Amino acid sequence: MPSSLRLIRVPALAVLAVLALTALAAGPASASSATKTCSFGSVQYIGNAFQLNELRVTSLTCATARTAVHGYWSCFTHAGKSPDGHCKTKVNKFSCKEGKRNYGEPLNGKPTNFAVRVTCSRAKQRAVFAFTETLR
Repeated sequence: MPSSLRLIRVPALAVLAVLALTALAAGPASASSATKTCSFGSVQYIGNAFQLNELRVTSLTCATARTAVHGYWSCFTHAGKSPDGHCKTKVNKFSCKEGKRNYGEPLNGKPTNFAVRVTCSRAKQRAVFAFTETLR
């Protein structure tokens, strides 16, 4: 083999090795941080009046996100009677923040339901879900 080809081949192999290691290091981390939507079949009811409409996750599984949703619901229903119930404590090590409530059409001067989006997070993990609560 001519010496000129040998000189080209060694640096080229080194560059390929560095690129391969970089791809291996970056591959799984970037894939796990992608946001995905969790499916839960048709309409998902938790309790009698809490209807889960949407669930999106970042850096965690749908099953783990569902534990955050159920924990939030449990905290929400024990925090007070709707519509005054708000969950202000951590649920399953997640910190949750509730967005602005959008109230439906009133009946006899009282709102009948509201919709809200909740974001629960811990470290880089995030679960975002929307739900509708029917008021009594």
